[in-house]
Amino acid sequence: EEKMTLLERDLDSASASPSSWGKNSGHLARGRKQSQSQSQKKNTPPPHRQNSQGNKSKIHNNQNRKTSQGSQKGQKQQKQKQPQQRKQKNSPNDSGKGNRQRGGNQKGGTAKKPATLAQFDDPHKRKKASKAQVVQLKLVNKQVTLFSHLPQYERPESVSLSVKPQGTEHIHPAIVNLGIKYADHVIVGSDARCIAMLDAFAQVIQDYHAPTDKSISIDLDLKLRPLIQFLKDCRPLSIGMGNAIKFLKRKIGRLGTKPEAEAKAFLAEEIILYQEQKIISAGAIIVENAVSNVRDGDVILVYAHSSLVARALIEAKKREIDFRVVVVDSHPKFEGRTLMRRLVEVGIHCTYSLITSLSYVLEGVTKVFIGAHALFSNGAVIARVGTAVVALMAHAHSVPVLVLSESYKFHERVQLDAITFNELEDPSDLVTNTPNAKLLESWETNSSLKMLNLAFDITPLEHVSVVVTEVGMIPPTSVPVVLREASQKLEKL
Repeated sequence: EEKMTLLERDLDSASASPSSWGKNSGHLARGRKQSQSQSQKKNTPPPHRQNSQGNKSKIHNNQNRKTSQGSQKGQKQQKQKQPQQRKQKNSPNDSGKGNRQRGGNQKGGTAKKPATLAQFDDPHKRKKASKAQVVQLKLVNKQVTLFSHLPQYERPESVSLSVKPQGTEHIHPAIVNLGIKYADHVIVGSDARCIAMLDAFAQVIQDYHAPTDKSISIDLDLKLRPLIQFLKDCRPLSIGMGNAIKFLKRKIGRLGTKPEAEAKAFLAEEIILYQEQKIISAGAIIVENAVSNVRDGDVILVYAHSSLVARALIEAKKREIDFRVVVVDSHPKFEGRTLMRRLVEVGIHCTYSLITSLSYVLEGVTKVFIGAHALFSNGAVIARVGTAVVALMAHAHSVPVLVLSESYKFHERVQLDAITFNELEDPSDLVTNTPNAKLLESWETNSSLKMLNLAFDITPLEHVSVVVTEVGMIPPTSVPVVLREASQKLEKL
């Protein structure tokens, strides 16, 4: 209280007489120093605590200095990395080099990209593919740039004479005969090509003699590789054929130490069972399921040619169901003529039209039956080029689209377009059966003209109503379920 009265007295005197501020200021300063010293005495710890607190403050200060220095270094590193990242974004080649130097699979690196199906626009991939070929094929010079990643060869005058000298002794005569039929399109259709291939492999296995110093499973697998490559050189394999080859190789790998005669009999029996269960019996069940959807008065539209569709319609006619068929066809193969001929022979009333008039012939159509080359796990359907247009127009007219396919044509791949994977056929086929063929006869010498002849296209699952298979009538979204169940059965075997 005495201190406060002194302070108040000094302040009053200072405010009353400004000239006396300097005289009283010393007294005021002394009062402040005394109050500060007393407060410090109250707050100061004992001597033994002062050292510990001083050490703590020093440690804390050192840590603050380190963190500040670390943050400054981090800011400098970020400033240095920013121009490097900009350079990598601007130059994709440099970024690829950096990823390879750092290591793609290590922490901080980027994951490796999955290998593409075909990269024939890459000279290294093209050179590697040419080394693996059994038949000497020449790439087409004038190829559409968008599909340059797919292989397209000139048609050889003779497939058997084009075989490389080092590969003639490894090619079985049955495989040579089959390859020639593939190249000349004598055997067409996924089912017919797969059955013929399995028959040829059965003949190869029958004539095979195992060496005494090698395992039969390893040696037979090596002997089949050039045969498979020969068939690929003649014509790219279908999805169903690839699945059949995987099945055969899996069975060959499980031969173990079986004697040669027993191994041959085992493989021959497995091939026959695969043909019977996956293709023949499966086709019969699909025909039965498809016929159950045909009613009296139906107008069924079909496109191109499918063996399953033809069998289903012929079976429906045998059961005396009253319906008629609209056959839609397209250039250049005109496969619908073969289907129309088969249907007319059994007495089915047919209407033939080209795909250019599809929007008009769809009036009055109640169902659309189409075949399939393969089905992918995302529900997309790959079929003869033009099928996607038919399914799109049918979906726009609210006409149900039924796809007939065996499950051995299912594949776990996901595909959204017909560019990444397709088959390029001979461009000269577009010149044949054309009214003004003379305008296109000199296309090979015309530098400003290129020809594109695609074999297949992709139909999205939104345009497919149901898929008729041997396991039942399923939506296209159930394709991965069928694949998963099939793989589980194979694991149990």
